[in-house]
Amino acid sequence: MNAIVPADKHVFIEFEDADHLAIFELEANGKFTIGRDINTHSEKTDSLLNVLGWTQQTLSTLKRRLDKANCISIRNGTPCQIGFRRSRMGMYFYAVFDKAMADSVKEDYNDSCRYILHNEKVALEYGGGAIGPQCFEDHDR
Repeated sequence: MNAIVPADKHVFIEFEDADHLAIFELEANGKFTIGRDINTHSEKTDSLLNVLGWTQQTLSTLKRRLDKANCISIRNGTPCQIGFRRSRMGMYFYAVFDKAMADSVKEDYNDSCRYILHNEKVALEYGGGAIGPQCFEDHDR
């Protein structure tokens, strides 16, 4: 994802299905734009894609790759965040790094509350919603 998003932009896309986006968030030039429950072939979607220099084909390819991984969303950044599934108000993500994490970073990504380290480049993350648990369900409190 980081390779196809311009360096000065941040994007989060969550697919509902091939024709609908649950969320399309874009931050560009200090402006934050949110599209919720929008058709993938709408003017709103096309305008957001245009800011990224993307096409409908880019969006389709992204959807196909997420489907292949059984995932529903993606956010660029370091780490790249790939949404696996929703759980109540929260969501499970994979935090994916381009290269192996430094030892000092590994500790942060292995707190067993918000993160569980899988390997040197991937951690499972639980992002709690506005209400409800903020840690993995089996986390000792």
